[in-house]
Amino acid sequence: MAALEEIKLQFPEEILISVSGHYCPVVYGGGPVIRSLTFKSNQRTFGPFGVQEGTPFNFSTNGGLVVGFYGRSGWFLDSIGFYLSNPKVSLIQRVQTMFKGLHALGVKDSEEQKAKGSKGFFWNK
Repeated sequence: MAALEEIKLQFPEEILISVSGHYCPVVYGGGPVIRSLTFKSNQRTFGPFGVQEGTPFNFSTNGGLVVGFYGRSGWFLDSIGFYLSNPKVSLIQRVQTMFKGLHALGVKDSEEQKAKGSKGFFWNK
């Protein structure tokens, strides 16, 4: 049984900015599984957790905020995904965007935002 690890961020000063790791099959002819994960905040790095073996991957939030995780597992972690929220936009940027009629900064009407939910990224074998 693997040891449990807990990561505590000092939010709102500290935010998650990227998740990286490795994936590969662990049995001959099997599908790839996530072998390692490393979490990077704007202040620290956590991990790597697991075995750094196989194909590397890196997911960056590109200024967004990770607000949740999802995935699929059995004996191994088969997939992992991230729920992202748009970065906070200042009031002046919102007014300028609404005045121009553009949604270039990711500002959406509250009803539209509720209907669409968070943006997501999902890595799957």
